Amino acid sequence: LKDVNIKAAVVPKVSHKDYPALSGLSQIADHEISGDRLKGCGLLINCLQGMLAGVTFADNNFYVSRDYNQGKKVPMGIFINGMNVDVNQINTLDANQLESVEVFLRDDLGLVNRANNVNGVIVFNQKKAPKGTKISKAQLMDMLPKYYELTFSPQGYNKEKQFYSPKYDVPASMNRNDLRTTIYWNPKVVTDATGNASFEYYNADGKGQYKVIIEGIDANGNLGRSVFKYLVK
Repeated sequence: LKDVNIKAAVVPKVSHKDYPALSGLSQIADHEISGDRLKGCGLLINCLQGMLAGVTFADNNFYVSRDYNQGKKVPMGIFINGMNVDVNQINTLDANQLESVEVFLRDDLGLVNRANNVNGVIVFNQKKAPKGTKISKAQLMDMLPKYYELTFSPQGYNKEKQFYSPKYDVPASMNRNDLRTTIYWNPKVVTDATGNASFEYYNADGKGQYKVIIEGIDANGNLGRSVFKYLVK
């Protein structure tokens, strides 16, 4: 059998070493929590309180336990993707997108502690978005809308509705009151060559004054409106 050479490249993980602001820290963190352990966590601050060894959470801040117990109450620095942020920003992170959480109980050179007035550092490393593949100009042009094409979605149709008018072709023995307040409405009254039109409707049982509103438009787009009243005794 011939020799088979297998070559593979290690995919580098995101860590504090990727951020210049944290270059003064040790190459290896005192403790590291994999992002997989935090998946499904709703509020990261609550989940981390029992997971960070050597760290105390009090007064809405994280402290190095050994210093806190000796009365040195200087909070630890919180860094997200290399940026120093307020501790409450932790709860804005999506736990499923975390690569790791690094804990530095000591800053041997003191560069990060002095620059940010903190004592110890907690680093949150988010996963990097996957890189896509390059596409050609022709593929890009295919993705763009064509100026000579039109895309639309038909909205279907609405069934024509007819305004209700009561029917009186029923046995006279059925005695029911007609209490309508809107008597008649017709959107398709077309006049003849002389401008006249006719239609029929029944008044309601109530006596009194009825108001009629007539509105329309002619072939030239001119609007017309008339209002008059009649009396039912």
